Amino acid sequence: MAHWATAYAAQLAEHSEDGIIVLDGSRRIQQANARAAEMAGARETGDLLGLQFGWESEAASVRLDRPFAVLEGNGSVPCTLSSEFGAELPVEVKSFPVEAGGLLLLIADRSRRIELERAAIQAEKMAAMDNIVAGIAHELNNPMTAILGYAELLLATETDPKRKQRASLIAEEADRCGKIITSMLTFTRSYGNTLERGNVNAILEEVVELQSYQLRVDGIRIHSFYDQEIPDFPLVPAGLRRLFLNLVHNAHQALRASASEIRNLWVLTESRTESVLVQIADDGPGVPQEIRDRIFDPFFTTRSLGEGMGLGLSVAYGIVREHGGRLWFEPRVGGGAAFCVELPIRVESP
Repeated sequence: MAHWATAYAAQLAEHSEDGIIVLDGSRRIQQANARAAEMAGARETGDLLGLQFGWESEAASVRLDRPFAVLEGNGSVPCTLSSEFGAELPVEVKSFPVEAGGLLLLIADRSRRIELERAAIQAEKMAAMDNIVAGIAHELNNPMTAILGYAELLLATETDPKRKQRASLIAEEADRCGKIITSMLTFTRSYGNTLERGNVNAILEEVVELQSYQLRVDGIRIHSFYDQEIPDFPLVPAGLRRLFLNLVHNAHQALRASASEIRNLWVLTESRTESVLVQIADDGPGVPQEIRDRIFDPFFTTRSLGEGMGLGLSVAYGIVREHGGRLWFEPRVGGGAAFCVELPIRVESP
């Protein structure tokens, strides 16, 4: 009786979470499973059969960005798999020699692991910044409260118009500083988590309406698509307003830098089984590949000195985290950038 692994080899290969490719001595694909076809961007397994497999810059239909010598005998090797079908995927590859000078390749998708690693690194950065920013904000809050209090006292008692005007200016600037401090606290866990029942569509519409005039002045077309099936659920309205305002503002700034005469901003929501998806996208210049891993870092900015502190996306990330959700960037098909927010629909306690 054949060993069970031999008896069920075809089923094991076809249902494997890893891609499996068998190459002949000339490095043409002789066999592949469904997962390998999916990774390579092919419609079905048969589309891969007979195609040339290559290494590095070799002209081939399916290829890895590492030379074969690196793979040979080195266990799992991180690579990028690309193909004539348009695929480009981070993978890990193991190679095994087979008969007639062929090779068997086991290909594991690394994209999910990379996403988790980035999330973990970002969480560590945010945690480190929490204590620093919260400490600075609380230290500034006490003297600013005193300044505002004495300015309001002067306003209430001063009769000289010029002095009253100066006291009013002090009060206004102190209040502005207080709002900056509140923004800093929004970036940390010190931002409140008081939940109110609300609707994501309504909050997003409010933000878009607030920005619509300036967007139209700058020649930007707004395309809004709101899923009316999204239910009301407990959330932090002030936090979400700031979150959406930051994302719309970033898209606005990107579009202002675009040389195109036709500029578009898309705002959409989608109801999912246990969550809500919000996407804010633009057809601006997009985010360069080399900085995509840093855009959520505190104080990282590509703008000129004086045009921003680089806290916008970090604040947005912190707000989404407080809601137990996810925030990520995707390059938009056709050019531009898309920022996606997924918020869990909280279930209220009975």
